[in-house]
Amino acid sequence: MKKITILIISLLFSVQAWCYDFEKDGIYYIIRGTNVTVTYQNDSLYSYGGNMVIPSTVTYLGTTYTVTSIGNWAFAYGRIQSIIIPNSVTNIGDDAFHGCLSLTSVNIGSGVTSIGKGAFLACSRLISIIIPNGVTSIRDETFSYCTGLTSITIPDGVMNIGKQAFSGSAWYANQPDGIVYAGKVLYQYKGTMPTGTSINIEEGTLGIAYAAFSGCSGLTSIEIPNTIINIGDYAFSGCSGLTSITIPNRVTGIGDYTFSGCSSLTSVTIPNSVISIGGGAFWSCNNLRAIYSKPAIPPTCDGYPFSNEIENSCMLYVPNGSLNVYKNAPVWEEFLNIVEEIDIAGITLSSHAIELEINQDSALTYTITPSNATNKNINWTSRNPNIATINNGTVTAKSAGTAYIIATTEDGGYKDSCLVTVTDNTNSISDIANSSGLRIYPNPIVNGKLTIETPNPLKGAIALGKSPLGDLGVKLFDLNGKLVGTFSITGEKTEINISHLPSGTYLLKVGNVTQKVVLQQ
Repeated sequence: MKKITILIISLLFSVQAWCYDFEKDGIYYIIRGTNVTVTYQNDSLYSYGGNMVIPSTVTYLGTTYTVTSIGNWAFAYGRIQSIIIPNSVTNIGDDAFHGCLSLTSVNIGSGVTSIGKGAFLACSRLISIIIPNGVTSIRDETFSYCTGLTSITIPDGVMNIGKQAFSGSAWYANQPDGIVYAGKVLYQYKGTMPTGTSINIEEGTLGIAYAAFSGCSGLTSIEIPNTIINIGDYAFSGCSGLTSITIPNRVTGIGDYTFSGCSSLTSVTIPNSVISIGGGAFWSCNNLRAIYSKPAIPPTCDGYPFSNEIENSCMLYVPNGSLNVYKNAPVWEEFLNIVEEIDIAGITLSSHAIELEINQDSALTYTITPSNATNKNINWTSRNPNIATINNGTVTAKSAGTAYIIATTEDGGYKDSCLVTVTDNTNSISDIANSSGLRIYPNPIVNGKLTIETPNPLKGAIALGKSPLGDLGVKLFDLNGKLVGTFSITGEKTEINISHLPSGTYLLKVGNVTQKVVLQQ
């Protein structure tokens, strides 16, 4: 009996001490059916050094195995200087090269589709790396504290980047303040965000990374393109100034604490594509009063996405025919106020083109169809806020140029746009009149007729193609930007009849110069 006990203890010790099935040419392997995984020698992580070449196949006791994986911690803290990983490998495990301080060169085979957490953490001498096209996710701390890493090639297929994936790397340190993109993923907002910031995410972006805007209290509005598939955990956590957001209809999951602390949000629409919502997703959204959930089948909830206050006071709008499903679904059943909604079919702005002078304002209104739609909320954004801004439908001209104002419905993400053209009021018609004698009269217009007078010096300049007014076509707009008349210069004096128009203020554009005129009927 004593000999049997000793034998069992010996076998247990052997299993704990040896972490591989066989060794070949200085590399240790674990057998997984017909494949093998590269691993370390035993309970020590210092198994390897020098320049390594991993073979695609290896033969042991007459059987040939395919090398398909680099195991967790396989080369961690080793003294390797370079490594070539074959195309047969599909997976690089967690912390596989963690702390390889001498590693300067890594050649990853094209077959790799997964790279684990912390795989290259603290590889301080690694200078550059090319991630294969098959990789779609870069996980937590993968390249953290790679202080020498200045060049990273990220394939377009990557749509998810985890927590602190590039934190402390030279690549991130070299990025300018503002939005930092890593491939097709918005990785992080770097630096301190100014109060009242409006952001337009680049078209074609696939993901918003973990904590990308976390703590950006200065963010008030953001336009997210419909190409976005993934929004990471904590992505907008603590964005207390964010008043509205439209989640694209390709996003399948809302992560943990994604919108927690967005205390200015009053409503949110969960698109039809969402199938899961993480814990704490909307915690501390204390002013949330309406949730519009589009999926006919309630998304599954991990933990408690909503606080008791939200469940008790917030209206939950659900698709027609889904009322009873939501009332009996875990978490959703906790809402006290659940009603079925009428969906939006479209939005139309009151104007699609406006011409303004610097510091001039103009109001945009919109029409929602059908008129009895439940959620008529929209989000306003400017594609170029340096030219023109938008605040609750009021457009303000900031500097000369053009900018698109976009209105996006919370329900369905329908869009309409208005092109704003801002002219420099220092280049007014009155300035040209001082130098050329151009006159526009009377102003105000009392009999419905307006005269544009171009004296001889200007006429001669026009003949030579040197007019300071550019193309002398004449256009008249109302203050909503609607074109109400077009005219041509016919001589030194051109009379324009606008008696058919109602009284009001109009914008008269002669060539490339704009001036207000007042019509009094």
